[in-house]
Amino acid sequence: EEPTKATNILWVELQKLQKAEREKGGVLDMDTSIISTVTSHKPGYISEEYKDLEAIVGLQTDKPLKRAFMPWGGFKMAKQAVFKSGNYAYEGRKQKKREFRQLWITRINAGCRANGTNYSTFMNGLKKLGIELNRKMISEMYISDPAAFADLVKKAVAAN
Repeated sequence: EEPTKATNILWVELQKLQKAEREKGGVLDMDTSIISTVTSHKPGYISEEYKDLEAIVGLQTDKPLKRAFMPWGGFKMAKQAVFKSGNYAYEGRKQKKREFRQLWITRINAGCRANGTNYSTFMNGLKKLGIELNRKMISEMYISDPAAFADLVKKAVAAN
């Protein structure tokens, strides 16, 4: 059996909302004022424009993809989770920066070894030449333009 026309229309609308949620990097919206239960909100709809087509059972907030506040461990636990999430986000941002720097250095080192030198000699040569390219750009150069990277390595090695 094929899905109904209404289901296909609503599916397209839902995919648009999911894409917007991914672009935002997580949750589109969260209802923190009403504790979510089966009866806390009216039946939810994917789109007000198409709400006459189909009521979606199970949406427990007034907007699609809006997260509900459900403190199973009590209010104190939920409040602590909200405060801790800020700490986790802060640490996560620091870890992300650290991991990308490590990735760029690994890529640069691979490029240097492919051109007959090592990372530290290459970076020391760049410093002596006064070339101030950041690791991200050098890494991208190695990936997108290996010939230019090879020339840069030759100049850096010659400067040492």
